[in-house]
Amino acid sequence: MTLPAGPNDSAPVPPDGRTRAGRSGQWFSAARARYENSWIRDVVTQLRALDFVDWTLIFAAELLWSALPFIILLSSLANHRIDDDLSRHIGLNSQGAEIVKGLFRNSPSHSVVPIADGLVNRPERRAAGPVVQTLTTFVVATVFFCWTMHFLLDGRVPWRLFVRPALLTAILWVALGFFSSLYFSSVIIDDSKTYGAIGVVFTFLTWFILIGSVVVLGAAAGAVWQQRTTPSIPRR
Repeated sequence: MTLPAGPNDSAPVPPDGRTRAGRSGQWFSAARARYENSWIRDVVTQLRALDFVDWTLIFAAELLWSALPFIILLSSLANHRIDDDLSRHIGLNSQGAEIVKGLFRNSPSHSVVPIADGLVNRPERRAAGPVVQTLTTFVVATVFFCWTMHFLLDGRVPWRLFVRPALLTAILWVALGFFSSLYFSSVIIDDSKTYGAIGVVFTFLTWFILIGSVVVLGAAAGAVWQQRTTPSIPRR
């Protein structure tokens, strides 16, 4: 006696005998194995060990209460030239720069000869093209971050171990500059309209958070790069 065909009896069987769920499981296992042996996993491990979010927020808070008042002081001593340079570093358009300039105009002024005229808005900076400016920023940032890491560790680590972290941090710094030029102009205008002058400070805090992210992420990724290329350095 022949039984009627069930709903699954006519389903085609894959040539290799594997079901779709089985193929998905194998793909997931292969992807997980690649991740476990990848540099991405090492970077994530480093960031967890460093408490990435906590240290980024601490770094941003330190910049907000120390660097921003210092910039305001320099701006008052330099006849409001520092705010122009700050707007240029953030990548603000003319409208955003005017909002920042209005914030700094409210700071106290001092009858002191400008101290930063030779450091900001130099004619050669304006004459240089974007490619030259980007390369200059990259080189200067690399040297600065390399020296900073060596200084903070009090010279206990050889210079050569700071090259890769400094290079990656400088790359992220340049990328932050491009991102800032595309993002912060509209944000600072909207925050100024919504919150007034204090809205500019909110934008600065966001920028400082991104700076902290660049510093921590660059150091962590650079350490992973160093560990994966130098077998003598233990991997965490």
